[in-house]
Amino acid sequence: LLKRLEKGKKLEIFKGPRVTWYRPVTIDELLKLKYQIPESKIIFGNTEVGIETKFKNQFYSNLIYSGDIEEVNFIKENLDTH
Repeated sequence: LLKRLEKGKKLEIFKGPRVTWYRPVTIDELLKLKYQIPESKIIFGNTEVGIETKFKNQFYSNLIYSGDIEEVNFIKENLDTH
């Protein structure tokens, strides 16, 4: 994960003939993309999209990969219960 994050700490866009992948690296970028492209599908892995496209005949022309956003790649335990 660190190597992926170090590779490029900026939004990247990969355009194919049918699908455009967006790779934001901040939550703000993710929210802006979702606002600008409301029909886009946010993914972290790809399992559900794979099932939806293969078995449910779904098609997504815009995919936003959220796995390189640092804030969503950890779990923080809060021991303060007050």
